[in-house]
Formats: sequence, C-alpha cells, structure tokens
Amino acid sequence: MKSTRTLAVFMTALLLASACSPPGGEDGVNGDAGGDATVDQSELVIGIANDVSGREWDPALTAGGTAIPVLYSIYDTLYDFDEDGLPQPHIVESDELSEDELTLTMNIHSGITFHDGSELTAEDVAFSLDRVRGEDESLEGPAYTSSLALIDYVEVEDDYTVIIHLSEPDPILRNSLAYLPGMVVPSDYVQEVGNDGFLADPIGSGPYVLESSTPGQEFTLQLFDDYAFETGEAFEEVNLQVLTEGATRIAQLRAGDIDFAVDVDISQVEALEGDGFQISTNPSGQFLSVIFNHRTEVLEDPQLRQAINLAVDRESIIESLYDGLASATGTMDANISADLVEPFEYDPEQAEDLLEASSYDGETLIINYPSGRYPQDSQLIQTVQANLGDIGLDLEIHSMDSNQWLDGLQEKTLDDMSLTLLSNTNYDSYQSLWSATACEGPWSLWCDEDLEEELERLSRLQGEERLEGFIELSEGFKEDPPALFLLDFHQVYAMQEGIQWYPTPGYRNFDYTDIRPE
Repeated sequence: MKSTRTLAVFMTALLLASACSPPGGEDGVNGDAGGDATVDQSELVIGIANDVSGREWDPALTAGGTAIPVLYSIYDTLYDFDEDGLPQPHIVESDELSEDELTLTMNIHSGITFHDGSELTAEDVAFSLDRVRGEDESLEGPAYTSSLALIDYVEVEDDYTVIIHLSEPDPILRNSLAYLPGMVVPSDYVQEVGNDGFLADPIGSGPYVLESSTPGQEFTLQLFDDYAFETGEAFEEVNLQVLTEGATRIAQLRAGDIDFAVDVDISQVEALEGDGFQISTNPSGQFLSVIFNHRTEVLEDPQLRQAINLAVDRESIIESLYDGLASATGTMDANISADLVEPFEYDPEQAEDLLEASSYDGETLIINYPSGRYPQDSQLIQTVQANLGDIGLDLEIHSMDSNQWLDGLQEKTLDDMSLTLLSNTNYDSYQSLWSATACEGPWSLWCDEDLEEELERLSRLQGEERLEGFIELSEGFKEDPPALFLLDFHQVYAMQEGIQWYPTPGYRNFDYTDIRPE
C-alpha cells in the first residue's frame, strides 16, 4: 500500500512551481548550495513558530494551524488529497456511494496497526467519526461538527466495513474525511485513558509516533516501524523546536542548531540565499484577515466595517512588509482568489466619509494578535493601526502569547478585533467560511444567523453552481464585511544543505515523511 500524500505534495508543487518561483531558482527552490552545517541523515530538527499543546493533539478538537502537519504525521486519514486537491482512498481501500447519495459504504484496509500494536478496525473508524460529530458527550467542544453535520448515523457492518448514512447528500464528504475530521483514533485506548489521558499521550496509526513532548519547548516524533503505508527515505526522527521569534529561528539555522526553519522573515531571504541556504517559497493559500467581534456593538454597523476595509493600503503593505511576496484578498474564503473576487480598493477619503456616517463615536477599539505567530504580524498590525488612525479611528494594539490568544479565540473572549489566518484546508469554500464566520466556528468571533443559513444552503450545491454561489457570497461581503480582508502571504522556508522538500501549495496538508534527506 502506498500513501498518496507524498505524491500529492510533490506533484502539486511541480505543477505550480513555475508560477510561484522567485528570481534566482527553479521549482520554488533558490540556489543549490546549503549552509555550512551538514544534515544528520537520521534526524531532522525543525524550528517552528508555535507550540502544539493541549487540545491541539486531538484531531477532533484542534483548531489546526501549526498542528496540521504534526497530526498528519501521527494519524492516518480515511482519504488523502491527490495532486489536484481531490480526495482519494487511504485507510479506505474502496468505497461505494448509493444511487440516492445517502449511503457511503467504506471498505477499509486490513493490517493497519496503531502505535500501541492494536489493529485499526471499523469500530475505530465509527468511534472517531462520532467523536467529531459531537456524539461523545464527554468530549467538550469538538471543532468540526459542521463538516460531518449531514451524517445521520455511522454503522459498523463488520471489522473492515463502515457505512455512513446521510440525512441528505453531502457533495464534499470525502473532502472532509481527507482532513482532520477523517483522522482515526484508537477507540479502546481513548476509552481506557479518557479524553484528558489521550491529550497527554496521543497515539494514532500514522507514520510517526510522538516520542516525547515538553510544552512550550520541543517535541520529538519517531518513525513508526510498523507503519502500513510506504514512507520512502524519511528521516527516522523529527525534533520540533518551538522558537516563537523569527530572528531566533534564523540564528539557530545559521548556527547549525536546526536544519529547517519555517515562517522565515521575508527581509532575510536575500541574505540567507547569499550564504548558501536553500530557500523555498510559494503562495500559501492562507489569508490573513482581521476578524470582527459581533459582541462589539459599534461593529454591528456595516458602514464602519466598510470604512475599515477601504482605509487599509494593502499594496503598500505587500511591497514594504512582504517584499512583493503576497497578494491582496477580497474575502475570507481561501478557495477564491483575487481574480474571482476583487479586493477592496484603497480609498481613505471614502473611508473617512463612511466612518463619519457610521455609528462610530470616537471609541477606542482593541485589536488582539498572537505575537510571532504570523509573518510580519507586528509590523502589519502597526500599519493597520496607522491607516485607521489616518481616517480618525482609534485602535489600541494588544499583543498576546500565541497559546493564550488561541485559547481566547476558542472561548470567544478576545476583544473587538483579532488578526488571524484563514485557510482552505479541504479545498472547498464551505469549511473555510464556516470556520471563520459561524457563531461556533473555531476561527470566528462573528455570529450572523442569516449568513449561516446561506452557508448551509450553499453547502448542498455541487459543481459550478456551488462555486458560483460562494463567489456571489464573497462579493456580497463588499456591503457587509465580517472582517478586514488583508492578504495571502507566501510561505518562506529556509533549509540546510541535504534536504529535499517542496512546500505544499494551498496549505499544510502533509506529513513529515515528505521532508527527506537528499
């Protein structure tokens, strides 16, 4: 059996590389020489910007972000995305959708084992799906109930056959099952140790085992000897160092303490290239936005939210802070590019007129942001503050620890606005927008019942009608924006010599077997 995930990441990168490559290199990689350090062929050390802790270890609870490639490494999904972003069987060996599209019968591979040696069976699949659906009352706040909302019940026919019964057809069910909602956990183990015990010591059937974890500092993954699928020439051990400051990641890369740095400061790219490090970059498909809190009364006024969008000079931000390696966005839907929905124009005069006509009366609004979580986040927020100040809106910045900020986002206790990153995780608009705008969305501070009803309606459409419906919805955000739409920045990674990897176009749907020694 062979996992499609490695092929998907590699082939998609090759297909898009010519369109994404910066000057000085091909296939998204600039330069052939690495730094002075030599990569240990058995161990890969990665400097990451954010910790993975607490709820983030459980695929039913995590908000995603940094945790995604870690979880793809620990757990297997029922389906995998191929190079075209289409779901293909993974744990599932074959499937059959009934003629009325209300029953999906999945035949799963035999011989897949969890990290504790137990076999993965249909009982584990059903248990995992029910946890995500919110059927386990002991599991507080599952994050992706909307992804599986059309499932009526899950039936176990035999050890290797699972039948999903739907209340109505779900055109993106397989997409959802190729992402976090489709990750399978061991039912006996979770029930034995409880949900808290599982967070403390998570196990799956994926290519890597969580060997150790020190919250806020580091964690180590060990290649699983009995993994059911082919991994190729993967690193035997992956050590992830939590280095929240970009400058620290670069310093440790230069010193040879780490082999691979994520979210590299764009201003450092030229110098790193000149010193022989490999640089890999491409559009991330991750949209930076400032989400609005519906609990802030003055932000209920759409004229104020329009004014905020018109006041921000996105092109200046892209050139000055991102060296041109970003593009302006006109929606929170990371499935829809700027050529489909145009961004707001920079028009401070109109913004000032709208502000004056709105219910804003000089209040100081507070914006939260997780310091160091996103590229150039501090400078970006300061620029937004200055742009809004130019039209007469008073914005106060509150920097937060990334974990503290994430807890506040999940608990809906952040202030008036917050910088956040919104992604197209399952290659469909519904999950992206639901997560970012729904009352219970894991990345949302917004709550609009009419918008949620429209999202539910669109979720039932298929093909071109579905895409056109979501484009029309995003175009409607011009009149009633639930966020300040900013930009899609490019992913930038720096590596020592001796590493072969290409970034995942669109998002982080990969596991660490995709990063390989040359």
